[in-house]
Amino acid sequence: MSNEIKIIMCEVGKIAREDVIENKLEKMQAKVQGYIECFDLDEKTTIVCNDEGKINGLPLNRAIRDKDGKIQEVIAGDFFIAGFDYKSGKMKSLDENQRKDLLEKFYFPEEILLINGEVFASKYEPKTNENKDKIR
Repeated sequence: MSNEIKIIMCEVGKIAREDVIENKLEKMQAKVQGYIECFDLDEKTTIVCNDEGKINGLPLNRAIRDKDGKIQEVIAGDFFIAGFDYKSGKMKSLDENQRKDLLEKFYFPEEILLINGEVFASKYEPKTNENKDKIR
């Protein structure tokens, strides 16, 4: 039996993507490049990020918003989203609908700005090597 789970991977400056990870602490730490911190995105999903991302000055990645669209948190560094089973206390694969919804929500990277004490996040389409070649 495989111990892999399906996740959504959100790397700094890159488009979010579906990925598979072995459900082991050291594999999760490798994905976020450090100790992990988990917090609920909703009752069935959890965000796994670098526990010291902001302290260590990792680049800001994406904003987490409430149901009204207000920014509640900004994640520094790479992170991923996994399913979570509260009965067992373990992470699990995201189902197809969760993956589709989360990809739509987190697809584009964001530029995070602090203006007059207020945090703003603006989605952008990252430049690829293919686009860079066309510019030259």
